[in-house]
Parts: sequence; C-alpha cells; structure tokens
Amino acid sequence: MIVPVCVSTIQNPSKEQLVYALLDTQSDNTFISEEISNHSQANSHPVKLKLTTMLGVHAMVKSWRVSGLRVRGYHSSTHIDLPPSYTKDYIPFNFDNIPTNEMAKQRPHMSEIVDKMPPLLSYDVGLLIGFNCPRTLAPKQVLLGKDNEPFATQTDLGWSFVGYSTSGLMETETSLFHRVMVKEPSPIIPMDVINTPF
Repeated sequence: MIVPVCVSTIQNPSKEQLVYALLDTQSDNTFISEEISNHSQANSHPVKLKLTTMLGVHAMVKSWRVSGLRVRGYHSSTHIDLPPSYTKDYIPFNFDNIPTNEMAKQRPHMSEIVDKMPPLLSYDVGLLIGFNCPRTLAPKQVLLGKDNEPFATQTDLGWSFVGYSTSGLMETETSLFHRVMVKEPSPIIPMDVINTPF
C-alpha cells in the first residue's frame, strides 16, 4: 500500500514535505530517505544496522537514527508521531503501483472513493512505515471487489489499493520485496574487548 503523506517534525510542524509512504506490514521498522531526513532537519545520530532482507542476512549498513518525525494523510489534518526511524539512501518502489483516482475510476466497487484519491503526484517514496507504527497500518474501511480483483483499504493516512498495478500483476518484469528486519547492535565498550577470549 502506498499513500501520499505530509512529513514534518514535532519541533517544526509547519515545515511539511509531501512524499509517498509505503505502508509495509512485513517490515519491523520504519525508514526515511536520506534526502527527506536531511530536509526535515530532524534530530538524528549515526548508527550501524544489521539488515536482513530477501537478498542478504545480517548485512551491516551505516545509517542515521532519526527521531521526532510525524506524518499526516494528504487529505487529513490528524498528525501521527512516527517511532524512531532509520535513513536509507533510496526506498525502492514502482510508479505503476501508486494508487490514483484514475485507477479507482476503472473499478466499479471503488467508485465511491474516486474523489478521495489524488492523481499521480510527482514525488518519490520517502518513507517505508513498518509494523512498529501500527496506527498507520490499521484498516478503517475496506472495499472488496470480486474474486482476484484489487481491493481498497482506508487507513488514518488515506486510501490505498492492494493488488492493483497499471502494468498488471502478471505482466510486470519487476518485483519488489520489502520484508526488512533490523537490529541495531549494542555498542562495543572497552571491557567487552578485554573480556573477549582469544
């Protein structure tokens, strides 16, 4: 699910950036693009992460731990505080999977939300919100179609689709997997080195 959101900080709520957020029920942490993090001027400090994805186990990566972020839906004035998030140079996504009002028009069971969906906006995905922020993922309303038809889900951040792509699910040659597990290793202190057996 991908939704347009406005990102700001608790310290400076009036300085908002419009980005797309990928709502990922299979990732246990939240990520923000480095560009959006730098522009927001949120509180951050450098960390090293053990990152486990479909492509690798326990890859060590440099990142920044960012705190004080908040988001609101494109059509909402309600702000949601995000948990501490980690920076990533790029959050992969496919423009064909971004839901729009034109997509809603093509499905009769989604006709009631056409006016609640924006057109395609010229922004990248700047956030990946994982299940450590369940309020952003919780469905408030669901519009189901027939078997194998995409369905629409409303969260506090807006409406999105599951199972819809302008390129068609079976025709696309690009697949995205966003399952991410993160562990921030404990810092090594001098006593750890002294007590390590050789």
